[in-house]
Amino acid sequence: PKPQTPNPKPRRIFRKFSKALDPRPRVYNPMSKRKAFVVFILARLGVYLIGLVSSLLIKHGEVAVEAYRVQERSSPVAFALLKPFLFYDADFFAELMSSSYSYGKHSVFFPGYPALVRVIFEILEVFFGKVEQRFLGLVATGVMVNLLLQWLSYLLFSAFVSSAFGSSSLQKRSADLFLLINPLSIYFTAPYSESLSSSSKSPGSA
Repeated sequence: PKPQTPNPKPRRIFRKFSKALDPRPRVYNPMSKRKAFVVFILARLGVYLIGLVSSLLIKHGEVAVEAYRVQERSSPVAFALLKPFLFYDADFFAELMSSSYSYGKHSVFFPGYPALVRVIFEILEVFFGKVEQRFLGLVATGVMVNLLLQWLSYLLFSAFVSSAFGSSSLQKRSADLFLLINPLSIYFTAPYSESLSSSSKSPGSA
């Protein structure tokens, strides 16, 4: 009879357990900037698509904002695409970007982020011409600004963690996954001031 070869499966399982119990720090392959950027975009695109489907199926509170009703009538497609970003305090930031501090609730929001978006929007208008739907243009600009600020936050914090723990450390890999794949990134992408605050306070920016 042919000699039976030992089953390699238990050996592989034992190796996995031994690696998990190994007290030595595990070495991870550093993630390239290109791969990190792809993961960054795909993660936010996934969150956006979930928000888009839910905004089409569920009536949000933004129907009470008069500016939204005007935009929905004049540019229904553009408004539907930007609708996932217009919720909760994004209403107030959108109003501050398009107008000014007109009533009491606006006073709790700092002017830095709306002013930054308005300046960038006006610079873009100089190069690309006037935008007919100014309100939606400002909201879209706010989303793009926040995406850039999120990416800046990742680069700064990633560089800080790499210098402190090494580019192949568990801490670096954890920071990459937390900043790149973050379900709460919708709050950093929508017209909120969180991205501006996080990028300016990132340890790597000091």
